[in-house]
Amino acid sequence: TTLAGAVTSTGPTTGGDISAPIFSYDITHVVVPTSYGVALNPDGLEITVRTATTPEKTAATVASKNFGIINKSSKDKLVKIGLSVSSTEQTEEITLVDTAAKATTDASKGEYKIFLQAVPADTTPITVVSGTQPAAAATAPTTATQPSSLAHVVMTKATTGTVPMQLGDNEIAFKLGKATYALKPGESLDLENLDSTTDNDVQSKYGVTSLDVAKGVTGFTFDGAVNTNADWTKVSGQIRITPTYTVETTDSSVQIVSGTGAVAKETKPRFTSAGVGKVTYTAGEDDDAFASIVSITAPWEGSPLDITSYATVDFATSTITFTPVIYDGWAAANINPEATIIYKNAGGEDVSARVTLVTH
Repeated sequence: TTLAGAVTSTGPTTGGDISAPIFSYDITHVVVPTSYGVALNPDGLEITVRTATTPEKTAATVASKNFGIINKSSKDKLVKIGLSVSSTEQTEEITLVDTAAKATTDASKGEYKIFLQAVPADTTPITVVSGTQPAAAATAPTTATQPSSLAHVVMTKATTGTVPMQLGDNEIAFKLGKATYALKPGESLDLENLDSTTDNDVQSKYGVTSLDVAKGVTGFTFDGAVNTNADWTKVSGQIRITPTYTVETTDSSVQIVSGTGAVAKETKPRFTSAGVGKVTYTAGEDDDAFASIVSITAPWEGSPLDITSYATVDFATSTITFTPVIYDGWAAANINPEATIIYKNAGGEDVSARVTLVTH
């Protein structure tokens, strides 16, 4: 803005306005896989994980590719992966449990029990491999790494930050460091030529130049166990996992789980089936912490049935116990319904969660 060139009066003289734009930008660009590969392998068959010059094979009970996530954003991002798990099996009863022991040594003959968990990468940087190259040829991801390569990640599994899967909604979240950005060739932030229509629109002038390969990329996979003392040939259905990615800008208040490369410390309660008529939960932290039950419903004959009054919360053991009379009907029909729990957190908000109610 050009001020008056001369002041010829002793009174106040208007010198015009000084416009001070705010030069700031937040470019969100997170690269996620476009393909997945997971299979349950109760017979320990040899499965090809990736076709390469030297094919990568496994006989693991849960065979899974490794998947990568890259933050190409201009700011740190919290990437939440919602993992919705369902079963298409129509005849046999399949139960997802939260420990390997419950699916193996504690399982009875003929029970179709599965322990399936999401496993993050540890603090070792991940690498990616493309095409038919061997795993030894894997290199650090770059700004040019394509989504198709993110189903071919080389990573080391963490022993912390794992998330057991249950039927219904599950979530794992990663805090990823920002990428490096610079002004594009020929661009500048110029006080000599401020344009009032684009004063604060500076993100189009910047482009990504490099990744934070230590904190801005990570990986995850699946592993687990199944009851091998069951005839899985009778199961014609599948376990389906539907991933949904949500991205938001984050800051230093979000902490990373020790022993992992990027798993964000969970502050919300997690509800887990804990046997017939019981659900356990983690307390949560700060404003997200569990405070009280608002309502609990489960589907009965096509409509939600309110079962709140049949539930007792033991805060000392973080357990919700249901009176048998309310779940006997589901048990007789060989059904473990998915319950919806509405709870109030310490911040006074009503929050929804889903968990399988084991009835038999």
